[in-house]
Amino acid sequence: MPKELKGIIGFPLTPTTDDGEKIDPGKIREYVDFSVDAGLHGLCIIGSTGGKGSFSEDERKTVVEAAAKQNSGRVPLMVGVGAMTTSEVIRLSKHAEDNGADAVLLVSMSYWPLMENEVYEQYARVAEAINIDICIYNNPWTTQFDIKPHLVAKLAQIDNIKYIKESSGDLTRFSANRLATNGKIKILDGWEPTTYQSLISGAEGYCSSLANYNPHEALLLWDLAYEKKDMVKSRQLADRLFPLLDFIGTKTHARVGYAAMELVGRPMGVPRRPMRSLSKEDYAELKRILGDLGWLDQGYPKAKQKMRA
Repeated sequence: MPKELKGIIGFPLTPTTDDGEKIDPGKIREYVDFSVDAGLHGLCIIGSTGGKGSFSEDERKTVVEAAAKQNSGRVPLMVGVGAMTTSEVIRLSKHAEDNGADAVLLVSMSYWPLMENEVYEQYARVAEAINIDICIYNNPWTTQFDIKPHLVAKLAQIDNIKYIKESSGDLTRFSANRLATNGKIKILDGWEPTTYQSLISGAEGYCSSLANYNPHEALLLWDLAYEKKDMVKSRQLADRLFPLLDFIGTKTHARVGYAAMELVGRPMGVPRRPMRSLSKEDYAELKRILGDLGWLDQGYPKAKQKMRA
């Protein structure tokens, strides 16, 4: 049985060398151990933060195999399988299942904006091809298609579609999707600037790039907002984190991610061209934000100790 996805789900970058032209499986194994030791509730490999559109099918499979083997079932594992064609999505989904993934995260990618029937059919075909769970990924910022509650309700009738990663930034979706599906779909927050609002609105998970830089703070936000429902303390923490979360949303998860990991002392390389890391000015601003948070140059050993304190 697939493990349930809930809580803080780490979304790592895909580590690179040679100016982004080669992947580094050793670094992903290092990241998996760090995240599991830190107490994250789950992991998603090759999500948007992981640059799914930047790597070949074989490269993606290499990263998944390294991560899945290192994880060895310790926490629930989800794999991003968005691709330009349904046939590639199915191949990636089967590969994820064969390597022990608990779920796949599917964003419908296309050069041309898709129609509603095309999005539905892709999810239905993938659901027929695998036995593990599927997480709908609604990211209208990048896909130019908004998976609205009426379509979520239709997709929820497919047995192994169990989750939606909601990244529209529309906070009404948490209630609307829950009501439209009679609670069948578990809703995960995917838009960093509204994480606090999402958690108090009933999101059952936080798809977190923040957890790359400081898993302790991500876990604390989850504990205060979701578990303890402490409105005052969770809002205070969310306000403290907001400059970073807003910067992530504005400058994109991958660009900020590679720069931030370097600044906190756990470098993961650089994005693959044509995407580049932050400009000199944006890098300086990110450094200032992380400095204000006290997170610069944590490194692996110091961060691990902090998690266990």
